[in-house]
Amino acid sequence: MDEQYGHPSHQHELSTPDHDSLSSVWTDQVDLYSGRTVNADFAAMASIRAHHPQHHVSWFKIDACDLLGYAAAGHASAEFVSSSEHYKMMIQYKPAKHRLAGAGRTPGELEGVVTFGLYKYVWSGREYLYYHLGVPGNRAPSGNGFLLSSRDGPGVVVKGGRCNVSDDLLWAGGHWTDQLHNEVYVFDNGNWTKNADVWKMVMASAWDNVVIDARTKTSVMNDVDGFFDGQQLYADLQVPWKRGIIFHGVPGNGKTMTVKVVMATLQNRRVPIPSLYVKSFKRGGGSQTTLQNIFSRARLMAPCLLIFEDLDTLVTDSSRTYFLNEVDGLESNDGILIIGSVNDLDKLDPAVRDRPSRFDRKYHFNLPGEEDRTTYAHFWQKKLEKGNKTRIEDEACNFIAKMTDGFSFAYINELFIASLLVVARGGSGLNQFAFASLESLEKALAELEAGLEAEKRSLSAVEKSFRQAKITSCSRRKALRALEIPPALENNALITAMYEQAQILLEDMDSGIVLKQQEEPLKSRLAARRALMHG
Repeated sequence: MDEQYGHPSHQHELSTPDHDSLSSVWTDQVDLYSGRTVNADFAAMASIRAHHPQHHVSWFKIDACDLLGYAAAGHASAEFVSSSEHYKMMIQYKPAKHRLAGAGRTPGELEGVVTFGLYKYVWSGREYLYYHLGVPGNRAPSGNGFLLSSRDGPGVVVKGGRCNVSDDLLWAGGHWTDQLHNEVYVFDNGNWTKNADVWKMVMASAWDNVVIDARTKTSVMNDVDGFFDGQQLYADLQVPWKRGIIFHGVPGNGKTMTVKVVMATLQNRRVPIPSLYVKSFKRGGGSQTTLQNIFSRARLMAPCLLIFEDLDTLVTDSSRTYFLNEVDGLESNDGILIIGSVNDLDKLDPAVRDRPSRFDRKYHFNLPGEEDRTTYAHFWQKKLEKGNKTRIEDEACNFIAKMTDGFSFAYINELFIASLLVVARGGSGLNQFAFASLESLEKALAELEAGLEAEKRSLSAVEKSFRQAKITSCSRRKALRALEIPPALENNALITAMYEQAQILLEDMDSGIVLKQQEEPLKSRLAARRALMHG
């Protein structure tokens, strides 16, 4: 093994822990968790000390020093003592990450989760005993650990309740635990966890796969790089080294993809910048404890990127004050760049949205114009250039851009996928569905416009917004119905399928507006009820 990581370069004959000592500690744990002892940590420490008098015992928290994870990473060795029945292990089935692992492969596996057990631990050529009292069910390792080092070992110094060789291991293990190892910190259900899957997804992201205008791309990265490269400039200007950015706009137009690319770009810097992603605020301890936990971790990791996706749903009446206190409070947020994303900027609390010192820059991710839609069609053209039935020419890209007026990038992506599936099944997309005629759409549009004009003085702002959205949707359906497929593309199965699927998607969008309109009164009543309760 590699000496630089502090684990042995040759095999060691580990002495078997005294069976009576382990048995006695086990009996004490049974008493402890049967409710006969009040202070669990104190009782566990006292029990282990009493039954291992020749060892110094160091107590630590597993979430701050994951010795088993440290050993699994190859920096030490940990051998589970299972020669007796004095351990507590939960056997659980761990399913495969997905069912597409391939024929003949095991779909999942059983794993043993130790919540009480003893390990023979070797690090840097030295033997230890390690009692692991884990907490089952947590996504991240947690619980209590007790590290035992022989008092009469070579070079051992015990002074002031501390043991030098135990401290050395706990420092190394703690330092390793504190680092990210091809992972992203994700906050969910009240806890930070390290997520390797999110890291892999992020690192697969690139600007080439994000179809937004070049000016926005350049401006975003100038803002991000300028912040992390500008520590001295902020100091010279005597302003706090912190910054907030908001990405806003309707869903499906590149906000999340841009965040991923920013994360990947920061990870690829000469000195990588870690990213912390907040998924939800939900936890039993309340908003104040949750936000303290979030910002405490960010301050420890700074300089770092702290991401709040769907910020408007995270900052509510119950969490608003605590959020603002953490952003503006007495504790320093130096080195923290916050990116918050929202679908509707108007729904974000004005105290968060409108004060520059909190979020200095706002980027609007709007529905793509015809030029951006053409660019996105060319993106798919490149992906499909090897297919016979799915190859599209430049003229087809221009027609697709005209066909998808009002579509988000996400909807255009869905349009390509749905149409490719139609072609793969041998379909052409011609005359398979009955759509509203051009005449009926023109009539419906005229009625909607006349109704809005006649009632606009009596309508609420929300109702006017819904009426206008219906008009816009009907107008787009009418424009698509009036659009004719160019003669050169009439025999292109993909284009004809896309023409059909585009009409289906526009009808789906129209139905979505109706559903939102029906949900709005219920949301208003719930908001009024919450306000009454808080009042």
